[in-house]
Formats: sequence, C-alpha cells, structure tokens
Amino acid sequence: MLPNGTLVDEVVQRRIVDSGLDSITFSLEDTGGKSGEGHGGTQAMENLKGLLRLRKAQRPEVVIQVTLHAGKEKELHELIRLGAEAGVNRINLSRLDLKFDPSLKRLSQKEEREVFREADRLGREIGIQVDFIPYAISHGMERLSYRILRKSLHRFGKYCLRLYDYLYINLKGEATPCCSLPLYSVGNILDEDLGTIWKGESLKDFRREYKKICGDCDQWRIHYKKIPNRSIQFDKEAKRSE
Repeated sequence: MLPNGTLVDEVVQRRIVDSGLDSITFSLEDTGGKSGEGHGGTQAMENLKGLLRLRKAQRPEVVIQVTLHAGKEKELHELIRLGAEAGVNRINLSRLDLKFDPSLKRLSQKEEREVFREADRLGREIGIQVDFIPYAISHGMERLSYRILRKSLHRFGKYCLRLYDYLYINLKGEATPCCSLPLYSVGNILDEDLGTIWKGESLKDFRREYKKICGDCDQWRIHYKKIPNRSIQFDKEAKRSE
C-alpha cells in the first residue's frame, strides 16, 4: 500500500508496472473537487489512471482504499464511480482510527453497516467490487462463504486480518506493518527488496507481538470496539521501531 499517489508520475508508474508487483493500493479520501484539494485530489486520480493505462495483463491489481468518515458518503460514492470508470479493480473500505485526530467523528457499528451496504449496492450496480473486512471481501462463492464464516474463521473477529497481506510504504521508503503505525519500521525498500522485508525477522516479531503494539485498534478487525478518544503517541512507536 502507498500514500495517495500524488507523486506517482509517469516514471514511477512505469517502474511499478515493470517491477512485477501483483497488487498495489492507493489511499484516497476524496476526489479533491474542482480545487484538487483534499487527501487524494485530482492529481492523484490522474496518476492512478496513468498507471492503469500502462499496466500489462491487468497487473498489478490496482485498489483504492477509503477510510470511512461520518458525513462523507457523497465523496465515497464519487470515488467508487470514478474508480469503476478508470478500471480500478476494487475499492477497499477501512474503519477510522482516532489515534491521529481524536476530534474526528467515527461511524457507529450500525452506521458503518449501512454505509457499506449502500456502497456495496452501488459497486454491484456499476461493476466494481467493494470490500470491507468486517462484512465482505472477494467475490462469488468466496464472498458468500466469507460472510457466513468470517467470525469463526478469525476467533470471533478479535484478531487483525491484515497481518499477512498488508505492508505500508511511506514517501521515504520506510515499510511499516500498518498505516496506523507510521513510525514502526520493519525495513526500507531503498536498502533492501520488498521480499526480504516481508520475510524478515522484524515483521515476524511484529506479528508475534502485535496485540501489545496495536492495543485496542480495530481498524482491520471484524469485531467492533468502542474506542475512547486518545492522542497520538509517536514516542512509544519510535522506541519500538529502534
């Protein structure tokens, strides 16, 4: 997964395509409107479209990740429509983690269920897959099976579901197990290749100890937990990354 793609110009797009990467995710919150502002914006969307035009045999798979914010349903639907028009493979929704800004309003479990159902309906209507780990992923029979078995498959939803399929790369090349742990480094792609980082001891250590590190975060869990407002603790994360 990468930040929103604002700096992914044509040179970077070609490097991504030539790398042999199977899948890449861009984090967008809105289209930026006419001004191009916002977390995403028109430049990021144009870069994403450029990557889609350059890729070969539908590789890499291109995913847009959207964090659910209260009152942002219109922006979400617009991203789904634009993603479908551009040829994006799927839209992935995620819960809001209040760690970075406790003033933001988090959707209740009932609200997020309703928002997902409407987003899923729109996606099916216009032909793009919309995933949201607490409720549905994939497609066809696999999607149906997941809906039925998701809680029992993951110990009643209390475990993070991105431990073995997620790695976030920031603008400096630092790799971290999650976008909610920006200072917890498990390697840097400027110093070693992605495969080495993925199989390295730092990431293995994180997977063993993630409950202590992540605390009560439920961003990638099925189980919904009411999380009290809290301030970011970069100092603790920085110490863990040393």
